[in-house]
Amino acid sequence: MTQKTEAIRVHPPDVSVYGIKETPEIFYNLSYEELFKHETDPATDPFEKGFETNLGAVAVDTGIFTGRSPKDKYIVRESSSKDKIWWAGPAAKRSDNHPITKEVWEELRQTTLNQFHGKKLYVMDAFCGANENSRLKIRVITEVAWMAHFVKNMFIRPTEEELVNFEPDFVMLNACKTVNENWERQNLNSDVYVAFNLKEKMSLVGGTWYGGEIKKGFFSIMNYYLPLEGMASMHCSANMGKNGDTAIFFGLSGTGKTTLSADPDRYLIGDDEHGWDDDGIFNLEGGCYAKCVNLSKEKEPDIYNAIRRDALLENVVYKPDNGEINFYDTTKTENTRVSYPIYHINNIVKPVSKGTHPKKIIFLTADAFGVFPPVSRLTREQAMYYFLSGFTSKLAGTERGVKEPLPTFSSAFGAAFLMLHPTIYAQQLADKMKKHGATAYLVNTGWISGPYGVGNRIDLESTRNIITAILDGSLDHAEVEEVAPFGLSIPKEVKGVDSYILNPRNTWKYETQYNKQAEKLADQFIENFNQFLDTEIGQRLVAAGPQNRFMKQYYGYYEKHIEKLEKKHHEEILRLKDQIYILQNAFSDYISFNSINSDYKIRKLNRYIPIVSWFDTRNESDNTNCHNVVLKMTKSVGLNAYSHEETRHGYKELMTRTRDEISTREMYAIIYEIQNCFSGGKCRNEQLISTRDDLMEVTENVPNFTIKIGSLLLVKFTDEDDKSRFMVKKLPISGLIHIDKNPHLINHPIQLIEEIQYF
Repeated sequence: MTQKTEAIRVHPPDVSVYGIKETPEIFYNLSYEELFKHETDPATDPFEKGFETNLGAVAVDTGIFTGRSPKDKYIVRESSSKDKIWWAGPAAKRSDNHPITKEVWEELRQTTLNQFHGKKLYVMDAFCGANENSRLKIRVITEVAWMAHFVKNMFIRPTEEELVNFEPDFVMLNACKTVNENWERQNLNSDVYVAFNLKEKMSLVGGTWYGGEIKKGFFSIMNYYLPLEGMASMHCSANMGKNGDTAIFFGLSGTGKTTLSADPDRYLIGDDEHGWDDDGIFNLEGGCYAKCVNLSKEKEPDIYNAIRRDALLENVVYKPDNGEINFYDTTKTENTRVSYPIYHINNIVKPVSKGTHPKKIIFLTADAFGVFPPVSRLTREQAMYYFLSGFTSKLAGTERGVKEPLPTFSSAFGAAFLMLHPTIYAQQLADKMKKHGATAYLVNTGWISGPYGVGNRIDLESTRNIITAILDGSLDHAEVEEVAPFGLSIPKEVKGVDSYILNPRNTWKYETQYNKQAEKLADQFIENFNQFLDTEIGQRLVAAGPQNRFMKQYYGYYEKHIEKLEKKHHEEILRLKDQIYILQNAFSDYISFNSINSDYKIRKLNRYIPIVSWFDTRNESDNTNCHNVVLKMTKSVGLNAYSHEETRHGYKELMTRTRDEISTREMYAIIYEIQNCFSGGKCRNEQLISTRDDLMEVTENVPNFTIKIGSLLLVKFTDEDDKSRFMVKKLPISGLIHIDKNPHLINHPIQLIEEIQYF
């Protein structure tokens, strides 16, 4: 007799918790088949209705919104995140993080809710991020069936078991049908809004039908959370070779990121958004969002074959009578798109979209100036420079109002989606490249033989051969030549590519025209990079970028560097003079101490040992617990504290007296016993061992502390690599004098350790 298994019942969530009222029906995490019925229902509003094409995919129209609306992105300025956000402004021209007040947020929320009240709604729950320990549980609520379809395609689809008691980490209310009539009074850019409240963990989208706002909205959120947890969050595609080698491709829309990562000879990890942690690369999404303009089965078979049932086409032109798609027709927009679940690509990494640590980093740029070579090998500093610059050409249709290609700089090849300062992402990438031995290349998928309108775009076959040569390692040690003024290293030969086109100067009709165009673009790089010169990273990286003939940025950097060295030199002289004085005093004290009648040292007396302690914590409870452990330590070695004083927060001075009458030698033995116990030597005092363990436990979340017991130092500090270190040191008389003369050093353990090493 077979046992019946009870089907899992997943109930729709209560949307009233978000303020939505009078919802007649909720369609919760519908299957693809159910979504198809809803979006192709003849009774559906014509503007919402999808059309089944001859390839089986449903085609929809996003109206006038055929791209993102970057000027309509807003973040609530609130206490938990305001000091972390890379806010838009004169110093951050490329940032789209426009601040709004809590009051404006509440008005936008009410506008959204008013649109939802009394309407049938689609609710989609999904995951953003393939790693269980860092993924975000997301919920999207919308009125439109095909919007729900888009969410199902683009994010990681939970199992029925995972949907039981699903509690989202972040919620998006997508009211594409609404119009914000109060936008001028609210001092917004238009009646469209894409707003985020990081404290409430909610996003509001209103007035735009473009599906990409949902996708990029959650990418922006991951770009906030992951770096704060020490993980890289990247606008890149990724794939893996059959031998397990992983490569990542950075690039903005139109650079070929999706096309080039969908390689029939490699396994796709993801086409657009990834994280990089201590285990390797992981996809943030569960689908792909590919451009369809000029798509053909011959040139891009993987993407073409992915357009079938369950795929969702946006703004493509098709024949209503038979559903035949014309991918070359850009009447609606050049930014025609298709979203599909990642398993529509045959060659994918299974069962989870993860990869090893990348060995090849590829920056893709569609240079409309015709200046950049088809491929350049980058040093690590150049990789950081071009990553921060994020140069490409903004192609028609990728953003609202863009009709012709324009040169643009977008930090990390995705400035529109960065929540934190770009240098944070650049430093993370550089650190991981260094740690895992990755090499970087800059690949131009744009124009050669002249600028846009004069030259021609490099053919896809040549670019694919370049990518192959990068991935198989043949370019790592290839003979190169340098191209001015960018200082890029160009390989002289690439298998399957005409060597003549590798140096862009060769392909221009007049070399003087190329030089003029190159210098013009170099000046734009220099001007753009000025925004990073207020950081030490930016100043250091100037040398890795293009230089004009006056090398003005070189001089600026080295002048500041010389000033720092001169200041440090002056401080070192003062410190050495101070040491001479301390040594003289230490010598005098030594003579005086040793001239004392030896009977005093031998005689049994109550001896006094001063103790100073400082703990780097603002938590009053932690502070009290830490100092209580110090008191416990004194008792465990036979000392009684008879007076104590807290002169500043976290800093206490104790005077202790030995419980028994002891000799000077026995007093030193107490210090030695503590030193031995904390430095890993033999320790027979069980109470002291217990105290040592207690100290390590209560200071687990205290990054720095200093305890001075007589002539003994116990120091914990966090180094520049954010690693916690512990040090035990016995101080000579000169060291004790130095600390007595500079008591502030107790509160600065790193400086203290640096200075006492000379004693």
